[in-house]
Amino acid sequence: MAHLGWIGEYEDSPSVFLAENRCGRFESVFGPVRIEHSTSVWLRGMEGAILGLWSSHGEGRFTYRNPNAHESLRNSGQIAVRYVDGDGQPSILYPWNPNGSEDAVAAICSQDGRHLAMMPHSDRSFLSWQWAEYPVDWKTSENHTAPWIKMFQNAYSWVTEERSCYSCGFL
Repeated sequence: MAHLGWIGEYEDSPSVFLAENRCGRFESVFGPVRIEHSTSVWLRGMEGAILGLWSSHGEGRFTYRNPNAHESLRNSGQIAVRYVDGDGQPSILYPWNPNGSEDAVAAICSQDGRHLAMMPHSDRSFLSWQWAEYPVDWKTSENHTAPWIKMFQNAYSWVTEERSCYSCGFL
């Protein structure tokens, strides 16, 4: 997405890339993340939620070619998700942050919010049985979806909304 100019654009060049995990090996862990207030259409209505999520990758550390790029993303509300510790605070420490991303960044979005680059796998965490641990009432619920389903519902809602091409920035 960075090479396409959809995310991490800073001074007309891709300034964000995913580097090898600090530990130097593949990680597959289920841990907490916090959804930040951002421009992301995918995460609307989820701001402030702390949810469990699978991370499975060997190269998942958000890295910046230009030191000002990270600050630019933060200042423009494009840091969408952060790894957090057991108290819900952003963490750069292992195992809370399985790849060592600076500022605990787990996801960033484009300025217009349409594109989301997210290293943990919401696609592996939207059904209750996919969670490593979950509330007891989920076990007895008829609804087998987990909170991450909202992300995909948001995407569906966004693409089916009526809007002019001018408001989307396409023309």
